[in-house]
Amino acid sequence: MNACRTICAAKIIDPEIEGHYAFITSWRTTAGIHNHDFYELFLVVGGSARHLVNGQVQNLTAGSLVMIRPADVHYYQGTGAEHLNFINLAFTRQAAESCFNYLDGCLSHETLLQAPLPPHICLTGPDLQNLTCRLQNWNTIPLTAKPAKRAELRALLAELFTRYLMPWPVKEQSCRPRWLTQLMAEMNRREHLTVGLPALLALSGKSHEHLCREFRRHAGMTPTAFVCGLRLEYAANLLVNSNWSVLDILLDSGFENISHFNHCFRRRFGCSPRAFRQKKDFFQDKI
Repeated sequence: MNACRTICAAKIIDPEIEGHYAFITSWRTTAGIHNHDFYELFLVVGGSARHLVNGQVQNLTAGSLVMIRPADVHYYQGTGAEHLNFINLAFTRQAAESCFNYLDGCLSHETLLQAPLPPHICLTGPDLQNLTCRLQNWNTIPLTAKPAKRAELRALLAELFTRYLMPWPVKEQSCRPRWLTQLMAEMNRREHLTVGLPALLALSGKSHEHLCREFRRHAGMTPTAFVCGLRLEYAANLLVNSNWSVLDILLDSGFENISHFNHCFRRRFGCSPRAFRQKKDFFQDKI
């Protein structure tokens, strides 16, 4: 096996832009076994390949989004089926750290940086189309417009971290399986919590019985109670931050019955949804 080589940001990234875009049409044109002193993310838009990283394998297909951290050792192998087409966005440590500092106190990036493998998620449908367009649009900004290109890069990274790579943290007990912690964090996304239990089951890849057993053991609640709690927190946010009617809010949160919603809300927050909104309105008026 060839020795690992280090690729340096100084050779490919303009420090005034802080990023570099490339479209790769074959895994054979990639750098071989390497690491680097910068970050990069890649989005697979077609084909498939094996991604060997830190001694383990990630199978890449269309929609795979991976963020490589400095010192991750990786390379690609073909699957014998299709070429690998992907967008690669390299960015400096400074760009990454600026985003981490901006998000400090809101999202935790320590898990992302300390995990043995880089984050790998698979996007589909609108998510895949939108991110592909965002990356391509960044590449259309002229190289001479360096401040604009740098500003748009940082905005893009902040969106990527918050939406895909650094989900809202769930307090993890030391004995809780990693897959369960990641599942609970992923369920905070609106498109999952409004669908509810079917989304939880689909994302977990586990049987209903196994999921119930693990939730009771490690979270002290049923999957149904967990989903209900997420929906109630989402509804509470809408009560404070929108002028939607209570009926619209409960429906958008995934509830179907107003009596059930009112009962669950009162048990969670100690008052009715309308009283909760009025109380928050009172405090906001004083700010």
